[in-house]
Amino acid sequence: MSQKVWVIVLVLAVIAAAVFGVLEYRKRGSAPKSDIAYVELEKLPERFPADFPIEEGTKIISNYNYEKDGVFQSTRQFESQKTLAENYKIYKEYLNSNGWTINSSMDLETSKFLLAVKDGSTVSVNISSNSSTKQNTVDISFVFK
Repeated sequence: MSQKVWVIVLVLAVIAAAVFGVLEYRKRGSAPKSDIAYVELEKLPERFPADFPIEEGTKIISNYNYEKDGVFQSTRQFESQKTLAENYKIYKEYLNSNGWTINSSMDLETSKFLLAVKDGSTVSVNISSNSSTKQNTVDISFVFK
């Protein structure tokens, strides 16, 4: 498999592990034993770039760090008042203007995705809309090796 496919698989696996952890936490009422370190919602996760665009006044849904086997992930997920297209444009322009190389992208009506690399780091930006609530969500994860 190509390196791009491995990066996508790694990012999706880490996101799946994080989602499982959050669901277990909610189900049990306490944090399961894991390598996930939840971060106060008012703070950026460790290593999350301070200049990376985050919508002002938004509701943060999830905020955490994950570390295992020399790989570190920094994730923030939030609800957005902007459209999927507006968010996609913001992040695509930011990545292109700040030295990131976009390796993969998806621009569908109900879901958008960007995967980019820079200096050995990877960022994934998932932009989606809940079909029931119509709430738009942006999920940003940085992976550092």
